[in-house]
This record gives sequence, C-alpha cells and structure tokens, in this order.
Amino acid sequence: MEISKKQKEILDLMADPQLTELLVGGSAGCASVYGQEVKTPFGVKKIEDIKIGDQISNVNGGVARVIDIPYDGYIECFGVTFSDGAYTEVSKNHLWKYKVAGNKRNGHEGRRHLTEYVIGTTEQLREKIDKEHILIPLTKPVVFTRSFPYTDKMAPYLLGVLLGDGGFSQPQGSVLITNPDKEIIEKCRREISGEIIHVRDELTWRLVNCDIEKRRLEKFGLRGKHSWEKFIPECYKLGSIEERLEILRGLIDTDGYVDKGGRLYFTSSSRRLAEDVQFIARSLGANATLTVGPAGYKKDGEYIKCRDSYTVYIQHEHKEWFVTLPRKRDRVKPYNGGYAPCKRIIKIEPIGIKHARCLTTSEIDGLYLTNDFIVTHNSKSFSIGLLIALWSKMYPGVRFFVGRKTLKSLKQSTINTLLNKVFPALGITYDEYRMHFQDMTLDFVNGSTIIFGELDWMPSDTDYARLGSLEIDIAVVDEAGEITQEAKNALKSRTGRGVLAQNYGIPGKLLMSCNPQQGWLKTEFYDVFEKNGGGFFQKWPFGEVEIKGEKKPAYRAFLRMWAYDNPFLPESYIDNLKALPDRERKRLLEGNWNYADDDNMLFKSGLLDKATTYDLPSGEFDSYIGVDVSDRGKDKSVFTLIKNGIVVNQKVSAVQMNWDTQSEKPLGRLLADELVAFAMQNGFSSKDAKRIAVECNGVGASIRDNLKLRGWYIYEYVATHKTRSEGFYQLMLDFDDGSLKLYHEMAGLDNLRKELAAHTYEMREQTPDVCKKDKIKQVLGHSPDFADSLMIASYIRHIHTDKKDDRHNANRIVF
Repeated sequence: MEISKKQKEILDLMADPQLTELLVGGSAGCASVYGQEVKTPFGVKKIEDIKIGDQISNVNGGVARVIDIPYDGYIECFGVTFSDGAYTEVSKNHLWKYKVAGNKRNGHEGRRHLTEYVIGTTEQLREKIDKEHILIPLTKPVVFTRSFPYTDKMAPYLLGVLLGDGGFSQPQGSVLITNPDKEIIEKCRREISGEIIHVRDELTWRLVNCDIEKRRLEKFGLRGKHSWEKFIPECYKLGSIEERLEILRGLIDTDGYVDKGGRLYFTSSSRRLAEDVQFIARSLGANATLTVGPAGYKKDGEYIKCRDSYTVYIQHEHKEWFVTLPRKRDRVKPYNGGYAPCKRIIKIEPIGIKHARCLTTSEIDGLYLTNDFIVTHNSKSFSIGLLIALWSKMYPGVRFFVGRKTLKSLKQSTINTLLNKVFPALGITYDEYRMHFQDMTLDFVNGSTIIFGELDWMPSDTDYARLGSLEIDIAVVDEAGEITQEAKNALKSRTGRGVLAQNYGIPGKLLMSCNPQQGWLKTEFYDVFEKNGGGFFQKWPFGEVEIKGEKKPAYRAFLRMWAYDNPFLPESYIDNLKALPDRERKRLLEGNWNYADDDNMLFKSGLLDKATTYDLPSGEFDSYIGVDVSDRGKDKSVFTLIKNGIVVNQKVSAVQMNWDTQSEKPLGRLLADELVAFAMQNGFSSKDAKRIAVECNGVGASIRDNLKLRGWYIYEYVATHKTRSEGFYQLMLDFDDGSLKLYHEMAGLDNLRKELAAHTYEMREQTPDVCKKDKIKQVLGHSPDFADSLMIASYIRHIHTDKKDDRHNANRIVF
C-alpha cells in the first residue's frame, strides 16, 4: 500500500522518542515579506504598517477588514515572479488560490484548464512549476475610496487625451492637441470649459479660453512637462473605477493601438506614464506587461535614434472597456477565445530567511491584494488508524488507548475507519484480530491491544478518575477539540506504562487530531506553532522525558494536515467540503483556525466583525462600567467601560495582580480605590456611581462596602446561571441590532473575542440557555473574565436605557 508523504511524516515523528505530544490538525497561513505592498481603499501600505482593524482591498473588488495578525517573525521565503513582470516575496507556507494549465504536445486541442481553483502553498507550487503552468486569478476592479475634491480635477478622458497627444511643454504657452480623429476632438470639446479650434491643419488643435484646465495642469505638476516626462496624477490613479477607466480610454484612444490579432497595447516615451497605465490597468483587473525597446527613424539613409519606447500589453476579460475610438474598438477580439485571463507564475526562487507577516482578513476566501495587484491568501482518522495498525504489528504487546468524546462517535467514525478502511488497505484480515464491542477492546494475535474509551466530561468524575487504572503505551484522541484539557492531561499521565518504554526505549506518547477551533488546543499548540514560524511542522521543548535511564528534553509538536493531504479520501468528500457554507468550508477544507464557528455559538465571527467600529464615541456623557471580580487563583478582576454605546476600554486590575496577602489594607479596599480612580479618569463622579455594576459575590461585597464609605453607591450584580444566561444573550442581541459596538483599537480585543467565541447556547422551551461558566473554563483553560466584565457593563447599561428607551419592551430580555 502506498501512503502519502504527510502520513509517512506522522509515522516518522511518532518514532522520535523525545516527541511526547503531537497534534495533527488543519492550519492556514500566508506570510508576506516586510516591504511588500498591501492594497487598501485609501491607497497602498507596506505590510508591516497594517494593523488589526485596518481595511484592505479584496479580490472581489470590495473591502475586507484585518481581524488578526497571526504571525510576525523570521521564516524561509521565496521571490515569486509572474509572466507580466509582477513580483512579490512570500513565505514558503504562503497560501495561493491557483489552477494548472498544460499544453498537450500531440494534437491540437490547445490549452487545458482545470475547472476548479484549489489552495496550495508556495512550496507546493514550486514543485509543480517546471512541469505545469501555474495560474492565479486576477482581481476584480478595485474600489478606492480616498477622497479627492472633484472640483480640483478636470474630466479624466480629457486628461488622458492631453497626456497622450497633448502638448503643454511651454509653461506659459498654449495647450495643444495633435490628433486626426474628430471623434476624440468632439468628445474633448464637450468636456472643456472653453473652446477647441484649428491651428493650421486638421491635426493640430488649440484649447482657447481654457484657464481652468491650464490651472489644473499646473496644479498637478504637468505644465511645462515634455512628452517623456508625463505622468498620471495620484488623484486619478486612486480615483473611482469610472475615472480610471475614462483616463485609460483617453490614453489608449490616442497613444494605444490594437493589432491584427485583437491585442491591446499602449506606448509612450515616458516610463513613468507607462508604469502609471500599468498600475491602473492592473487595478481594473488586467494583466499588464511593460516592455522597453529602442525607438528611432531613418533620414537620408541614416538611422536617427530617439528616446526609448515603453509599451504596456494589456490582457483583460473585457478589453473593449478600454477603447472608445471606433476604428480601434472594432479590432478588439476576446482574450484567448473567450477564456478569462489569469496571472501566470514563471519563477519561484529562494531568497533566504526574511522578516515576514501574515494577515487574516474578514473575507471568507482570505485573499487580498499585494504588489502589482497580485491576488494572494482534513480527514485525520485514516492517518491515525494507520499508525495504530502499523505499530500494533511492529511492536507486539503494545497497548493503545483510543478515545473520543462519546462512544457513539468512536463507533461511527474512528472504529469504522480502522476496521473497514485501514485494515483492508494494509492487508490485515479478521484472523489477525478480534474486536470485542462489549468491553470496547481490540486484541491482535501478537498480544497488542487497543482500548477504546469515552472521554466526555461528567459532573460525577470531574478529575477523570475513571482513567486511573489504565496502563498504556500510547494515547490517541480523535477530534481532540471535543474533549476538555483535564481529560487530555489525565490521559497523558497514563502513557509510558507498557512494552514501548521497557523494551524499545520509546516513552509514553499522546497523538491527537482535530479540526481548527478555539480553546485550549489553539492556545497550547496552534498559537505556539504560529509563534515558532508556522509552515507545515513545528516542535518546541516541553518538560523532560526519561529514555533508558537518561533525562532528555521532551517536545510538543504541531503537524499541519489538510484534506488534500489524504490520498484515500474520495473526490466526493472533497466536493462535499467545497459545498459547505463559507465559514465551515474555510475551517474544514482550508484549515483556518480563525473561522471555527459552530452553529450553536452565541457570538459568531461575523457578528463580532459587524459589531466592530473604527470611530471613537462622541456626544454627552453616557458611560457605564462593569466589574467582574476575581476571588482567587489565576482569574483576573476586570473593569469594562462602555461609552456612548461603544466598548472602549477593558482594564485588568493591577492591584489584585500585585496584592500581598500580608498587606495592611484588605484587597476589597484596594480594589475599591482602583475602581474609583478608573471611574474618575473616565468622567464619573460619585453621583454617577449607579452607572457602575460590580459583581458582589465574595470580594465584590467588600468592594461594595468600601465604596459606600466613600459615598459611591454602585449597583450590585449577583451572578447566577440565570442572570449570566440572560445577560450574554442580551449582549448578543445588542451586537446584532447595532446598539453596542466594539472599538477596534481597544487593548485586549483579541482576548475578549476568544472568550465571547467560547459561549454556546441552546433553546429550552423557547428560552435561550447559555452554557454554564464551568464549561467555558474547560474550553478556555481559564475564567472568561473579560467577557463577564463586558456582560456586567451591558447589564447596568440596560438598567438605565430600558427606562428611557421604548425599544426595550417586555418582549426583550429583562434583568
């Protein structure tokens, strides 16, 4: 049986005695080298200047928001060159949306195009480029929203004609147009403030009484420029789509041409003007190749050399957009027989270790535009079953534990895959093993054993004492995101107690698989994986392990694996993943950990994106503070400020973090003083204390009493499951109807989003029931202090606004 490269990697990694924890899961990443451009609605920025919350241009001609910068560090990178001269520098794991086209050597069937785009990395594309044509899509026309007063512009078509066939090299002289086409002159005549008259023949025309146009040429810095010095002003390069089309039409009607094959070109003696035309053509979704060649003419048999000529070859699905002159437009033919043009990669070369950065956008497909308007961006059960089967035969007597959240999912997925797919593929027959469904074990004739077990959390066994009797070599968890961190830790403690350690010097191991999701797996594995460089595989030290009596460093590792990495998946399975809703397709097919939204999530990514604002609040004082108080442990006390309907600040108590139990002042007194200082800094006085809500369980009661002594009579919030459930559901409704927003530059916004994303709910008797706090702690590995503090601030805000706002009626959640 032939196994995939990625499956072989899993087997090799598990043979490393120092690797004690391996997570195999979906992952996505795409880092661009510092200095590379990112197109935005307001122009161009360097990738290192992009911040979370910034708006950037996407491939569909719209705008996306940067919701995360998951990687910023040094990594192996490559320079990527395209057939039209475009170039960018990216990491080896940079993702591309691409398809392949190959030329048949025999026959005349022409070029074969794949019907579907797929996702691949720079490294994968580099392996293909010598054998196949690698094509990436072109962008749709890009929308720029930078504001330029229209009164400061002249008609874009007129300016295009003047840049093509206009003469204004004398600072105080006339402005002339030299062109024989009356259609062009008549169109310009309709757009000027004065008149156009003949000078001496049918070719030369003068603009008369056109002081406005002359002043604007001077303002743009064009007055007095010769033909080889011309350029397109910035306000037109970043103008509307129609303005960019019109200036291009003026230029191509004059200095452009369409050859007999229907191909479209623009030529100029100005390199800067040619590059500007290239920029605008690319921004409108075209391939634009710039070439330079010598120019000259013969006189009396002698060749007279002129300035070099710069030519832009423009390929676009709708070339007719760029030409209005009838005699040229009539020669335009569809590109490549009607195929939409793509951008072809011709070279991928290593450039060494570079400082690079990865962006995650709110756009579903994750693609954005970089240099030259380049468009740039898992079934694991079989692989796990492969390891179990092979090792059970290689190491007689080995003991595996294979677990999932429920026995039902184990039977339907993991065991079914093992018995009906893996074993037959390896030639393992029923004579070699016995499956005992009564006690959920599988025994091989060579003494190896697989124990199957349920890992769901139970209120009667919060510490997973039921795993205490296990004596196993290796623990395997399929879909590890379904279980708690406590279950994983308890299971890991039972490994290394069998023949692998005693006879083969291989200590206990934990192998897990998962799809991308929020929670402890992301924190323990994926976040560290990205911090260490991302790519396909990273490992890092984590404790020690004893190998044949010698202490050595132990390692954790993350191995990225997509559905595409499994050659045993039927094409129909991939097609089903492609057909999933956008968010789930992004998560399950493309392995993006930032879109792990489940249907029962209360705060989905799209909702939080919608609730994010880039504007600071304004207006009269309308502020509220919510305080979640921590009693012990690693939990934090957090103050949240809502100002005029916008969450603008979340402050972690510095007092509690540094409080000494031997302090003369009790913690409640110190927290009360800190809260008063925070409130006064944000415009509160004692008369506004009823706009502050404090969770008055435990230490919170001491804060309340100390505030009363200072004349601050705050509102008391009592936390129960019912009040939390109502509070968080109301918070979701507020985000949904736009009455509450999150300020995008607020410190700790990412932590808040993670905590909110961990909240799920169910409808019970037509009433929403939000998950209990203990479950949130299991998912996150800590208390949702930021989310609780925000919910309490929202609570006190409703106490006030529901009294004066008719929108908040009896049908809404009431606290």
